Amino acid sequence: MVRTPRTSMYNQRHPTHSEVDAAWARGVALASRDQRLGPHRSVLTSPDQGILSRVTVLGAGMAGLMVARQLTYFGVKVTLLESRDRVGGRIWSQRKGEAFGELGAMIVTGLSANPVSVLARQIPLTLVPINTECSLHDSRGRLIPREMDNKIEEEFNRLLGTAAYLCHAKSMDSITLENGSEKPLSLGEVIELLIRYQDKHRVQLKVTHRKLIVKLLERKNELLNQMAIERQNIEDAYERWQTASARANPCSVVTPRVESLQMAQFGVGGELSLAVQRAPVASDIKPDVTELERHNESRSTDHGATGRNESRHSMQSTKPASLPVYNVSAQFEVRRLLSELHEAWKKFDPLQDALNRVNRQLEILLQYPPQDVYLTEAERRTLDWHLANLEFANATELRNLSLRHWDQDDVFELNGDHCVVKEGYGAVTDALAACITNGLHVPSATNVLGTPNMKHRDYVTSYQFGSGHIEFKSSVKRIILSSKGVRVEALNAAFSQDDLIEHEAHVVVCTLPLGILKESVKHPHQVRPESAKSTPSKLASGPQSVSGMDYTVAALTRLTSPVFQPALPDWKVEAIKRLGFGVLNKVVLFFERCFWDRSQNVFGHVSESTDKRGELYMFWSVSDRPVLTALVAGRAAVELEQQQHISQSQSVSPQRDSPGSRAFPTASTAQKTSIHSCMMSGLSGSTTTSSATTGTASLSALQEPIVARAMQILRAIFGQDPVVNGISSASISERKRIVPNPIDAIVTRWRSDPHSRGSYSYVGVTASGADYDQLSEPVTLPSSESDSSVNVKTSVERSSPTKQSTSSAEDAPSNAPATSIPRLFFAGEHTCRCYPATVHGALLSGLREAARIANTFFPGSTPVYDPGFKLNTNITRVV
Repeated sequence: MVRTPRTSMYNQRHPTHSEVDAAWARGVALASRDQRLGPHRSVLTSPDQGILSRVTVLGAGMAGLMVARQLTYFGVKVTLLESRDRVGGRIWSQRKGEAFGELGAMIVTGLSANPVSVLARQIPLTLVPINTECSLHDSRGRLIPREMDNKIEEEFNRLLGTAAYLCHAKSMDSITLENGSEKPLSLGEVIELLIRYQDKHRVQLKVTHRKLIVKLLERKNELLNQMAIERQNIEDAYERWQTASARANPCSVVTPRVESLQMAQFGVGGELSLAVQRAPVASDIKPDVTELERHNESRSTDHGATGRNESRHSMQSTKPASLPVYNVSAQFEVRRLLSELHEAWKKFDPLQDALNRVNRQLEILLQYPPQDVYLTEAERRTLDWHLANLEFANATELRNLSLRHWDQDDVFELNGDHCVVKEGYGAVTDALAACITNGLHVPSATNVLGTPNMKHRDYVTSYQFGSGHIEFKSSVKRIILSSKGVRVEALNAAFSQDDLIEHEAHVVVCTLPLGILKESVKHPHQVRPESAKSTPSKLASGPQSVSGMDYTVAALTRLTSPVFQPALPDWKVEAIKRLGFGVLNKVVLFFERCFWDRSQNVFGHVSESTDKRGELYMFWSVSDRPVLTALVAGRAAVELEQQQHISQSQSVSPQRDSPGSRAFPTASTAQKTSIHSCMMSGLSGSTTTSSATTGTASLSALQEPIVARAMQILRAIFGQDPVVNGISSASISERKRIVPNPIDAIVTRWRSDPHSRGSYSYVGVTASGADYDQLSEPVTLPSSESDSSVNVKTSVERSSPTKQSTSSAEDAPSNAPATSIPRLFFAGEHTCRCYPATVHGALLSGLREAARIANTFFPGSTPVYDPGFKLNTNITRVV
């Protein structure tokens, strides 16, 4: 199953019927307008009139490709600048023959309303559902019982629920330091505090358990004493009632029912059996009238033998015989004593019920005594596995997550099956790139497989067809905003290592990863409007004054992150700093054959150490080829970044420091989950492999320590033979025969990747979901009709997500109009509050910014470029 911790109910919002009807009407109107307008004629005017003709997009990942595809559909000329030599960004399907490994995004999470599934059907590509049941194995390869796994998973969810309760219900999300300041607590800190609290109170819990048992035993003793007294009272009342009954009814006989009652009430030796006793009823002492009548008849028969005269004489001389007189007082006494007997029983019954309750409580306490420790070693290791899975979902250690907002996007989780793209996730971005550059509606699946996502060193550096243009190996160095437009200065490594290439446009869309933005706001070369001296309209080869510092072209080319000029506003910078950008790494192993169960797509490995809990904790097999993908999360992912590849110092041929090299960067992203559990639709970063284009043997692949560790785990799980006396009879050579060495291996190191600096975003300790909204907001400059150069003394303005702000008269130039035009837009998974850290979140952010740009620059009807196909407006809508 997908390991996705849940601490809250998911109330997913679905579109209303009115929204569906409105969307359908807009689609029909758009199709009708396409048929009327025909191919769009490119009639471009000045940007001051609100018409857009040129857009530069930074990054050719999913967000950049989607915004470019949509804008080219509107007839805009789009240039994409990609620092890698392939499209896809953190989506990367690395191929080896017919097999491929997903170094980046791997799972399409939830088919319900997922735009990625729509794209896959349009291309078309094949989506294959996966089995998310996950079995766990310990460090020796033994299967962990499902009962124990479920028990620890419940405890894991209780810890998360307790943390959520303390935060949301008790507002205990911070602690007061000695200096009086408030320090916010992270999710990891609270979980560890709860675990230590449970460990610390084990002794107290055992003492409380024993005290409770003693108290119950004392209560039981009191009940037994009271029951003995009441039993004696019942026996005395019964004796009195029995004696009075015999005195009041001398002719009464004991009926069989009364005899059976007496036998049931008295056990061996005449002892009273309280378990079967019951109080006598009135029918038990009813006089036997039939016996009295027979007695009277026998007396009359005896007197019938005498003569009539004697009888007459007797009748005259003596009084006639009479029946026994019914003694009312005696009968009243009998009934009074019977009532006393009933009252005695009424006092005894509650005591018996109370004794039963005490016995049940004692049985439970004795059956489930408290453990000596909160968690045994095996249970703690299993709990660490679940914590590692949570670190995988967030791409960081739990101590870096906000206690209050870490799961703010859970309510928007998509429903439906989790699937993989049979042709590789990279086929989706390759198809989008072909649409942009070729102007095609949909490329065929066969055309997709040979696209730039397949890594080739000598692949063409750029290609241009139609209205879209993609430049590879173009690293953005500076972004200069003005009221007239934007100028982007980039270094294209395919042409020169020294000269910058300028790209002028009306608008720039920044889809650079959050890790690159974090690097950009750290450096002092950021240009602040109030401190900048001057900036020429064109960048010459000489030094330029930037925030009081002289930068030569050579200095700019050495920058690892772009410079924004004017600098980004403070609200944007603070949001960038608050949000986190974590790392998740992978180890992809290629084999000649499958030695695992093909029906099981995922299995887990429980580490021996808490510090190493995220190291190779889960293995995925999501294709029909012999490829396994192991995940490295949390602290283990950070430590993996610090390890040096052994073969790098021994390699004869130099290797490139780029995502496509065999010491290359990779892509991998996941959804929280869930799963989560599990690689749901993620993004990621930089890789190392020991053999690729060089065709080295599988032995060299094992030179990477993490690969050797992965093989050790796999041989422990799948290389076990029947054991004798607890010792496996399989030798090392036999285990290698069962689990062969891989023919190739890839290890990702996304934090070291200069093009991403991490895997995907998370909500930091001081961050919230509102920071995603802040990052999605465009940056605005007041427009100026006469200024065609960059005016660094103009304050950067924006429309705040939470508060509307307008330009003041003293801040804006005298010739600037009252309104302002945004020139810098942002897209990417880190700008999507509802679906962060996912591919579909990046996709939706690209569509969002394309719509924002169109609404800003296209007055009236949107000019639509002829897409080469027409919608059928006569099809019946399926509701």
